[in-house]
Amino acid sequence: MGISLSQALAAKRAVRVVVATNQENGTVSYHTGTLRHEEAGAIGPYFRPARLTTSGGKPLTALFSDRFVGVSSDESIAAQNPFSISSSDEVGLSISRLGATIVAKFTLIRWGNASYQVALAERGKLLEGAGAVVGNSPGDALYIVSLQEAPAPR
Repeated sequence: MGISLSQALAAKRAVRVVVATNQENGTVSYHTGTLRHEEAGAIGPYFRPARLTTSGGKPLTALFSDRFVGVSSDESIAAQNPFSISSSDEVGLSISRLGATIVAKFTLIRWGNASYQVALAERGKLLEGAGAVVGNSPGDALYIVSLQEAPAPR
């Protein structure tokens, strides 16, 4: 069952995250992983709000519908299926709230740490937003983010 951003920040512990995008060019992306809680604090003269982040942990695994894997059901038929796990990317993610503003910062690790931000809004326990295509290519994309409680460490 999903949890809201407010619940995730109040819990002050790691959460599972799923991000799905649908891009204007027809590409869909699917990112999964864990975000850890980081307390609010000063960074030099700047204030950084509490956030959920991959920073200091493992990046999200990102799969894309325009990266195919061949699958054979028999010797004569080969099909192409999207979301090839062997063509995944690593993406850093940080989600923070300052007042009513929610921002997701995506960092494309294998693309020279290129980063971009997407403003998000709450829709029930989901976060939704519209912004740049993954990688800041031309065009627009819709973003949906869901958070779930992470299993307790053993």
